[in-house]
Parts: sequence; C-alpha cells; structure tokens
Amino acid sequence: MSERGSKWVELKIRVNSEYVEPTVRLFHKYLSENVFTQIIDFNEESRSENELDVEVIGYILSDQNFSESLTNLQVGLKLFEKIFLMSDLEMKEVFSDTWEKQEFPPIKIGRDIVIVAKNKDKKNFPDKLSLVIEPSMAFGTGHHVTTKMCIEFIEHYIKGYESVIDLGTGSGILALCSLLLGSKKVYCVDNDIEAINSAKNNFRESGFISKSKFFHGNLFEIPVKSEKFDLVLANLTSSILIENFKVISNMVSKNGIVIMSGILASRFNEVIKIYLNENFKLLNKLQNGNWISVVLKG
Repeated sequence: MSERGSKWVELKIRVNSEYVEPTVRLFHKYLSENVFTQIIDFNEESRSENELDVEVIGYILSDQNFSESLTNLQVGLKLFEKIFLMSDLEMKEVFSDTWEKQEFPPIKIGRDIVIVAKNKDKKNFPDKLSLVIEPSMAFGTGHHVTTKMCIEFIEHYIKGYESVIDLGTGSGILALCSLLLGSKKVYCVDNDIEAINSAKNNFRESGFISKSKFFHGNLFEIPVKSEKFDLVLANLTSSILIENFKVISNMVSKNGIVIMSGILASRFNEVIKIYLNENFKLLNKLQNGNWISVVLKG
C-alpha cells in the first residue's frame, strides 16, 4: 500500500440547502459513512432561494465494487434531477489521507450556537455555544430551514431544567441545542439505527451523553408513552405529524409545549386543525418558503 494510504474516488455535487437531506442519504447508502457537507456561501442575505449553496462530498474505495456503487448513485441522482436542481457530479481519484485530514467549516445557527466538526474546533468560538456534529450526517446540522426555525424557537422557549423528547432526532442537533441552553435531560427517538448511532456519537463528543437516552423505533413503539415532557420536539413531516397526533399530544406535560416543524405550507391548516382540536394553543409561527414551524402549548 502507498505511504499515502489506499486509493479512493472523491464524488462531489452541489445542491440547494433544502435538498441536502435526500442527497446525503443517497450518498450515504452507496458510499458508507464517508459523506460530508460544506456550505458554499455563508452570506444568508445574498443567498438566493434556489442557489446551489451546499456541497455534498463523498468518498468510495477504488476497488472491484466501485463501478456498481457509482452506477447506483448516478441512477438515484438522475431521479432527483426530475425534482430539484443540482450541479454535475464531479469525480477525482484521491488517497485516503486527503479526506481523512480534510477540514470542514463551522455552521452558525440561531443567535449564539455554532456547529463544529471536531472537538478541537470549539476553542475557535469562545463567545459561542458550540456543538460537535459529525459531518457525515447532513440533515439536522443546520442546513435545512426546518432545523433553523426549530432552533430559533428552542433558543426562545428553553428557560432551564426542562425535560425534552426529540422525535425523529437525526443527528441529535435539536436535543443537543436544548441541553446546551439548559434543559435537564433529553430522550431521543428515531427509526433509523444509523441516525441513533450518529446521535450517540455527537452527544459523546459534545459532553452530554450522561443526560440523554435513545430509542430506535417508530413513534407508536416508544416505551415511555406514560411519561410527560416539558418540551416535545417534532421536526417531522406533515403526514407523520397528522398520523401520530395522539401519540405526540399525550407526551406533553401540563403547560408543556410542542415545537413542530417540517410542515408544508400547503398542509398547514390540515395539521394545525387536528392539534387545536386537542385543546392546544398556537403560541408562535414561522414560515420560510414552503416550510412552516409552530409552537403549541398543551
């Protein structure tokens, strides 16, 4: 083997931040865990709605399986092209030390929170609240507007010492932000085992593993149905929020709140009506493009 390590192929594509999640999941499916993201332009004011502002970068070993994996990836990207814009797929050969030593820029979200890729990067932001989120899990690292709106609400409503459950935790970013801002404990739920494993690693890296519990499974399988939480985080989809409204509403403590996101504007009335009929009160609402986030009080 070369002193520079094994030979890999770097695959790179640009997409709009709204479509980072499906693109990374496709890359992740065929490129194992060696998938990363970086923002192209940090200037939020000058960024256009459809700009290809996030780079998704993946690495795959150049071996006998490379050709099949590449073909599968390209087929998936062709399907995505029918739904959203993306750049051409770029490819180049690299050695393993190239991506192993790669640095990834921080992501600033909310008022005072910054996401870094490695623990050692925290010292660069002494005046910020910093979290370590591994770059291989893009969704939930602050790129998507639904995540950003949730964090804006979390910053506003966390007062300290709350119990929190995060439904569809992904990388664990929302639960981590809650702990960073003073909540006492979090319970993270996801039906994707890779997301749970990634979240656990991020909690360890950020120093919050002792304040967290994790459950792999669907919402209706959660073993803490009888437990009530001061804050329920539900950055899901309109359909899941509707189908599981009983499960979600039963988790909220008296005077507790739900921060709900991932709601399509076209389905907002349909979603909100169900929860208002359960005697929830609408406290706050944010909209960014086609996405809506709300805060409800139980």
